Amino acid sequence: MELKERNVQHARNLFGRAVTLLPRVDQLWYNLKYVYLEELLQNVPGARQVFERWMQWEPDDKAWQAYIKMETRYGELDRASTIYERWIAVCPEPRNWVKPRSKKAQAVFSAFAKMETRLKEYERARVIYKFASTRVPRSKKAALYAVYTKFEKQHGTRSTLETTVIDKRRIQYEDEFAQDGHNYDAWFNYSQLEEGALRG
Repeated sequence: MELKERNVQHARNLFGRAVTLLPRVDQLWYNLKYVYLEELLQNVPGARQVFERWMQWEPDDKAWQAYIKMETRYGELDRASTIYERWIAVCPEPRNWVKPRSKKAQAVFSAFAKMETRLKEYERARVIYKFASTRVPRSKKAALYAVYTKFEKQHGTRSTLETTVIDKRRIQYEDEFAQDGHNYDAWFNYSQLEEGALRG
């Protein structure tokens, strides 16, 4: 159905009044299509204005995420990054720092740990590597553990290095199982690894 100019302006006026009267009701901003209306009309600057008006009320996490997703959809990655920084400033919760599981998460964690290493903050770097190992996608873990193992060889103890190597090998075996669950050699080697870890 084609939207007529009169209907569009009427809808905008209606949404504008609704969010002015009830600015804390998130459904009026997004679920009831105020942002969607502007996107439907391919008016990205208009949708951006609606989001900006909404963000002044410091809404919940979903609202910030919706704004970031919109900018990402239109390839506005710098804008998305700026919005993310604003969100963190408004809601500095740890969960928000690790929300975006982007393809570059492994690289970000590695760079952060390397910075701590340069500052000779080895325990902080170790904590970052361990945290990253629970957060990065499985496909990126091998690269992360390669960097982490190198770090432990240079700055760790024998115990921390062995733990890192064992974790790295676990991931390798689990990847092999995902490809071939009947790879009995891998299962045997995995069980030996786990026995050794229990003894060690």
